[in-house]
Amino acid sequence: MSGITATNKFLSLIKDAESLVADDKQMEIKKVEEDRLAAELKAKQEAEVKAAAELKAKQESEVKAAATKKITITCLKGKLVTKVTGVKPVCPKGYKKK
Repeated sequence: MSGITATNKFLSLIKDAESLVADDKQMEIKKVEEDRLAAELKAKQEAEVKAAAELKAKQESEVKAAATKKITITCLKGKLVTKVTGVKPVCPKGYKKK
């Protein structure tokens, strides 16, 4: 009878060890999943920051484009009159600004 009892205790210890190993595996799987989710969240946040920076840069370039108005100047060479339009217009060679 003591042989059967020892065998039962031994089997019980094996089952306990197997359940501990199974618990460790489940905890490891949960940790891997948490790490994966954290990495995905970080990547998503970085993408949002990058998109916001690109949008801000685009808006700034649009503001600069609107701020750079074209102006027109009149240039004279004798009786010839030429109008030059641009952001920083310059009279052609030989012409003087009116």
